[in-house]
Amino acid sequence: MRIRSGDDKFRLDLGTRYDTSLGQLSSIRGLLDTKINTKTHIQATAGFNGITNNFEYQNIKITRDLHCWELSLIFVNQTGFYEDKGIRLNLRIKAFPLYENFGQGTFGQVLDTSVGEIY
Repeated sequence: MRIRSGDDKFRLDLGTRYDTSLGQLSSIRGLLDTKINTKTHIQATAGFNGITNNFEYQNIKITRDLHCWELSLIFVNQTGFYEDKGIRLNLRIKAFPLYENFGQGTFGQVLDTSVGEIY
């Protein structure tokens, strides 16, 4: 399921997978991307594994526009083979974009809801 506002200030994606052999949801994934106001932006991703009954990843990023600068508070909690947990504070100059790894899994893949593209 994908929900978008007309001005693209609010985006919500939810996706699930159902395992017919076990008769249960095998995964539930969500992605939220929204603006709180003109200067504050929130992004969040979460993935729940119904087989192991655990969250595989939870990520939240709050970004504040500081005119020429950008300040981001990032919470990461990824489990599994390679764990990544922590809180980061990023301050960057907007004129020099850096590689952004928020919303990527521990193996470099993009964490999404696997709902595909809309045409």
